[in-house]
Amino acid sequence: VTYSDITNIEHRETDSKGMRVFGYGSSRLLMGTFKNDEFGNFTRYSYTKCTSCVVLTIDKSILVISGADESETLDIYNTLIEKCN
Repeated sequence: VTYSDITNIEHRETDSKGMRVFGYGSSRLLMGTFKNDEFGNFTRYSYTKCTSCVVLTIDKSILVISGADESETLDIYNTLIEKCN
């Protein structure tokens, strides 16, 4: 994903993980295509123990990411805001 393709960036303190449709899940990581009521199908790359997330809108697609913890996730959010503005 290039910075210019991101149309919206949102930091959320709580993360609704959704259900994995395709991908990888372990006690540490969630990656792949997921589905929930809010986004429908979306892509996720996140840590399971992190309760916060960053939601990126890229065209009409949603990408949900997180760091290993809330602090790392907030750093990701702040970096993306800086790079995309």
